[in-house]
Amino acid sequence: MKKGIILAAVMSVFLIGEAQAGGPITVAPASGTSSAWASGDISLSPEGGTCGSFTRTEMITKIETNVAYWTDVSGISLTIILDTADITDDVTSCNYTDYYVDSSDDAGLTDSINPVIFDDDAEIVAELFGSGNQYVVLGFAGPDGFTSNYETMVDGQAFFNCRCLSGNPNGDCPGGITFSEDDLNFTVTHEIGHLIGLDHTQANQALAEAGCNDAVAGDCDDIPTMYPQSVDPADQISPARDDEVAILSLYGLATMNAASCTVTGSLTDARGRPLRCMDVQATTSNTADTITYVSGSNAVYTDSDSDGYSDDDGECTSSCGAFTLRGLSPSKTYTVRARPVDADWISGSSVGPCVHGQLTGVQVETLATITSGTCVAGATSAQGTISTSSCGGDISAASGCTGTTGDFDGDGDTECCSGDAAGVDGSSTLVRALTDDEDQSVEVQAGVTLARALLGTPLDNILAAATCSTSSSSSTSSSGCSFVKNTFSSQGSWVSIFLVLISLGGLYFHRKKKSCS
Repeated sequence: MKKGIILAAVMSVFLIGEAQAGGPITVAPASGTSSAWASGDISLSPEGGTCGSFTRTEMITKIETNVAYWTDVSGISLTIILDTADITDDVTSCNYTDYYVDSSDDAGLTDSINPVIFDDDAEIVAELFGSGNQYVVLGFAGPDGFTSNYETMVDGQAFFNCRCLSGNPNGDCPGGITFSEDDLNFTVTHEIGHLIGLDHTQANQALAEAGCNDAVAGDCDDIPTMYPQSVDPADQISPARDDEVAILSLYGLATMNAASCTVTGSLTDARGRPLRCMDVQATTSNTADTITYVSGSNAVYTDSDSDGYSDDDGECTSSCGAFTLRGLSPSKTYTVRARPVDADWISGSSVGPCVHGQLTGVQVETLATITSGTCVAGATSAQGTISTSSCGGDISAASGCTGTTGDFDGDGDTECCSGDAAGVDGSSTLVRALTDDEDQSVEVQAGVTLARALLGTPLDNILAAATCSTSSSSSTSSSGCSFVKNTFSSQGSWVSIFLVLISLGGLYFHRKKKSCS
């Protein structure tokens, strides 16, 4: 396999680059280049066991079918092959550490194997995430090895939880909770999307929240596969245009650019400072056309506090407010708008370079109209620097303001704006800001919280009845269930928590050693 020729470079780099959204999951800090697999050639090694009622042969077929949603995108140069001879073992909680890569065991970076593990009884999930999570975690996947400059991915892994799948004879999940085959198929496609380099997107959020009917086949087709939440897995499994643009930007950029137009620009706040973490969207009257890019996603940055992210003060050094919208059709008219990223999309379900929180004092603004006359195939429509009415810093009461006053959040009231945009020199701009300690525990809990919003009391009862892990250092309780804190290190992994899809960007788990006879 090709990875063997660059292992020396991989061994010197174990920390993951920054997670981004509406496109690449990692970006090289020194260049702002999106990370991708070399030559678009990826080999996956499914294990030798079963997944609920599905045999290994059936799971191999299922993986082949579901990864094809990515490799069949028109114009793509991406090959994913399954090497069925690499792992013939039935991987369980007793031997998964032979294949799993984390900060305490990085041997898997040198074995030229990208494992796909079927956690039939969910004991691996329980061991990694804490007991109780085996009922809500569907899977996790992502790249875990890079070349020294982070521009090339060289190793990855995927784990899928089969315990609560309908028909699993070993299921017996509390409360009668089950996942369907559609849920499994969609989870495979979404998580493999992370492994090949894609992050979450907020495209068509209004449609996801209220506009489509999951009981009507095809009504939710325009919700992206990489949306952080599963709305209708049967429809959502097919990549939306936003998904296609994201993957073609990694594995088919020249072909896409030749047939479409590109819109570029750079956002500043009301005081002329770079405005990072705004969701820039190109839309038409048809939701199928929506394309997004979070400003500053491909910025050059440093990670001065080594937390795996660049949303702290002073860490973004250039292109902090820049955006690039690719894949626009020359025959259509687009409205380009800047929108805030939903405050719920933080930590594991983050959208954009802001991970610890999202911006305050920002509002929806129209930036430009791109017509067929200004959108020419193979060309770029450069919008230059666009000044917005949003405050890229902290907003507070206008009384006694020493900064700039205005209606920065669009609520009709006058506020005071101070500080700078995320990652740029100045004060914090984030809401729901977390300390490092809090951030470590919220990764799993964020998914449980969002799952609870979907399931309500049944999930509360499940978690309350579960026997959960505790930490000797500290823990936090949710529905009578204590979740482990301080068990993470700065590595990258992505996890689907129940019907909410969580990407644990920048984190890995320290596992507990288990003795098996």
